[in-house]
Amino acid sequence: MQDNSKRGLRTIFWLKASIAVTAVMGVLAFFVAKFNYEQFQGAADVTAVPGFTNFIVLLLFSVLVALVWSIAASMGSIYWALWIFRSEENLRKFTRTGFSPWGAVFCTLFLTFVPVVGAILDYLIFKDLLDSHEKVLSAKGVEFAPVPRRLLKTVLVMYLLCTISWFLPSLGGSVFILSTAVGIACVVFVIKLVGGVMAYEKQLFEFDQEEVLRKKVDEVLREREIEKAAAAIQAATYDVENATDGQVPSPGTPN
Repeated sequence: MQDNSKRGLRTIFWLKASIAVTAVMGVLAFFVAKFNYEQFQGAADVTAVPGFTNFIVLLLFSVLVALVWSIAASMGSIYWALWIFRSEENLRKFTRTGFSPWGAVFCTLFLTFVPVVGAILDYLIFKDLLDSHEKVLSAKGVEFAPVPRRLLKTVLVMYLLCTISWFLPSLGGSVFILSTAVGIACVVFVIKLVGGVMAYEKQLFEFDQEEVLRKKVDEVLREREIEKAAAAIQAATYDVENATDGQVPSPGTPN
């Protein structure tokens, strides 16, 4: 079993980074749209409209922020896949999981953006991780604080709300702001869910390390017992040989 904490922490870091960049990008996009509507509506020559240069600067800055968001999302996806894979792989040392490591990675990377299907698959993957960890920890007698299942259901609802927002018609800035807020809230709840699974992973890893150490100690003690037994047998054999060599022949025994 391998320690998965670093992958989990990096996943959370990039998820938080994506939240920050998404918030900035959402605000910029809102002001760009508002500026475009107020300044350019009905203008024959947009370059002659006052503030056109400011608009271009704002637009370029928005593109830069979008690029940073793409980098954050890509890095988050990479570490997300690594974390999911190792978590499933570690669990398979103790129990059978509902998803294979590669199957979970495929679903969470390539099917996440399929409307409704992606949300349900992510829900099932996290449910499998939580249930499997709790099953193993309970079987090993390790005490743990259960992750509330309402958190898992909340993430599913947020996923579905995000999906619905993609298909809403353009109803003004309020819908855009609401959609962005729902997306950010969804990532926040996902971070909490990842943290819950990581807490299980830490307890299981510590238990496994203790088991490995205990087996090594038992092996060393067993080897020492064997060495002591071998030494005792050798000493007894030596005593018998010495006693036989120094034995006085009894009467009638040929010399």
